[in-house]
Order: sequence, then structure tokens, then C-alpha cells
Amino acid sequence: MGTQLDTLVVLLDDGPTAQAMLSDLLSQRTGTAQPMRTLHLVLVACPPRMTHRMSKWLSHRTREGWRQRWQTRLHEAVQPVLQQARVRSNWVLADGPLHELTQRLKEQHQAQSIVDLRRSRLSDTIDDAADGPDESRHPTAPEAPSRQSRSDSDLNN
Repeated sequence: MGTQLDTLVVLLDDGPTAQAMLSDLLSQRTGTAQPMRTLHLVLVACPPRMTHRMSKWLSHRTREGWRQRWQTRLHEAVQPVLQQARVRSNWVLADGPLHELTQRLKEQHQAQSIVDLRRSRLSDTIDDAADGPDESRHPTAPEAPSRQSRSDSDLNN
């Protein structure tokens, strides 16, 4: 009787966020995992998009080098959590539409599910709004004079 393999496709985009969320995920999985089941993670590094303005000044080779260095930094941030949990992992650098890549990886590795551990952009804006305006980043502009609409009587004079 061999061990069975549970495979998850995991989307990552930020080292510290990935560390915390992956640690929580792995502790939940090991706490509820059935004996004789091994966990295999297919980790998808989702680098930030380069703007059109920036990318037009960089060669393809430079852009790909930057993406590889970014993935290496993410890998180094997450590796201690993976080693501690003793899980098998493969890394994939996302390139192109994420939906197509995740479906292909799910079929290729017979993954049970896709887990999105990317940093939430909405929560960042909510947290920033809750803290109030940051005067150093957004200085208050002087108020513009209010526009008063002219009434019909003003137009006749």
C-alpha cells in the first residue's frame, strides 16, 4: 500500500504575505491530513506587471532577467516554511493569462484545488482609507474657488 499524493496549485505574489498564509495553510493540512498522504505544492509565482511605459525601454532579455530575480527572492522568502513542513514543491513562473495557466497545471498535476495566496489589493486600499489620508504622500491642495451657477436674472443683466 503506497502513499497517496495530494496536489495543490498555489498562487503567490508577495514574500511576507505568502510566508504567513502558506504557514497557516500547511499547519491546517498537516493537522487534518490523513495518514499515508503526501502533500505536493505547485507554486505559481505571479510577478507584478510591468507598465507599458517601463517595458518599452527594456529589452526582452532584461525583463525576463528581472522576472527571474523576482521569483528567486520570492522562493527564498517561502523556502523556510516549505522545508519546515517537509512538502514537495515545484515552482512555475506565471507568464500570460493566469486562468489558462492554472487550468493547465491542474490537469497536468491532477491537482485537487487551486489556492490563491496572493496579496489582496482591495484590503490594501481599505487599510489605507481607514488610516486616513497620508499627508506626506497626498498633500492637501488649496481649495479652488467654488463655481457659482448663474441664474437667469444674472444672464439678463
